[in-house]
Amino acid sequence: MKCDFCPDMMRQGKLPYCVSGCPMKALYMGDLNEDIASNGVEVVQLSKLLD
Repeated sequence: MKCDFCPDMMRQGKLPYCVSGCPMKALYMGDLNEDIASNGVEVVQLSKLLD
């Protein structure tokens, strides 16, 4: 069976089983550009710690 991103789950506003069940959180589902923009403050704070 080929992955179809669990359309029933998506219609309910839930993540596909593979994304929600990934123990290492290696899978991502969403708008990466939007999440980067909304998490900009955290990225800046982390970069200050790494310098």
